[in-house]
Amino acid sequence: MNENTENVEKAETIGLSEERRPSCRLVGEDGNAFAIMGRVRRALIGAGMKQEAEDYIKHATSGDYDNLIGVSMLYVNDSDD
Repeated sequence: MNENTENVEKAETIGLSEERRPSCRLVGEDGNAFAIMGRVRRALIGAGMKQEAEDYIKHATSGDYDNLIGVSMLYVNDSDD
């Protein structure tokens, strides 16, 4: 199994469908890992998705910074609001 196949399979097993993802500003904000996790978690909880917020933290902290960014993009839609 190559890296691209693994990423596709991972995307299918974690995260939210694009229609369910709340908006959260990712680009142009503090890039610190804890700041990103805090913004995404607040967006999920604000959208009434407490369990998804817990799942997000579990998956976001399971790897390196690149994993954190990839997982974040599976749970929220970047917005400029």
